Amino acid sequence: MTQQVHDPEEDQYAPCPHCRYNVGVGVASDWHQRKGPGPLLATRHSEDWRSWRPRWVDHSWRYRRQDNRWTYVAEPYDLDEDALEDLAYLIERGYSVEVTAWKARHYPGHTLAVEITKGVGT
Repeated sequence: MTQQVHDPEEDQYAPCPHCRYNVGVGVASDWHQRKGPGPLLATRHSEDWRSWRPRWVDHSWRYRRQDNRWTYVAEPYDLDEDALEDLAYLIERGYSVEVTAWKARHYPGHTLAVEITKGVGT
């Protein structure tokens, strides 16, 4: 993975992969269409992932980790009760979820970074 350094405390801001294409090897704009948390969420809501997204899956992108798993990132402006229920649903199905403000690349200081990764062996 060759993600660019993103450390607001050091005044280093990497570009938002959702807004800019070609931001590095192993980084892609948006989530997979047929695998990962997206289709699982669509099934939960009886929707089709190709044409529907939960409101909180905003400024979405993904990166490949050193262990070859994908981490799916959404950068919403807020997380409401429905979003928290979606995240709990993913945790129950073997995903880890991390929510931070400092990792947000799209409009830092105004969005959150929600990182979702499938657990090893699940």
